[in-house]
Amino acid sequence: MTVVIVIAVVGLALSLGWQAYTLVRSRRRAAKERIEQAMARLVNGVGQVCISASSLEWSLAYLTGVVEGWDDEKFTHVIARVRQPLEEFRKVVPKLELHGGGSW
Repeated sequence: MTVVIVIAVVGLALSLGWQAYTLVRSRRRAAKERIEQAMARLVNGVGQVCISASSLEWSLAYLTGVVEGWDDEKFTHVIARVRQPLEEFRKVVPKLELHGGGSW
């Protein structure tokens, strides 16, 4: 009878241990999935900001090029350099203000 009790206790302990292991594993998996979803949203958001910034930079360079009469080579040179479109646009703002472009 003692052997049967020992086997039952060991079986119960193994069963409870397995259930606890499964529970912990499923919670870890759920937490990992939430983290992966959050990272995906973050990366997507950062990507959208970068695309928007790039589009704005291109638009500023294009507008400045039209106002200043740039050729393709000058436009390519400006758009290829970081922050250069904004710097060139700032130079042309006074001209736009003189022609009724409003206050920037």
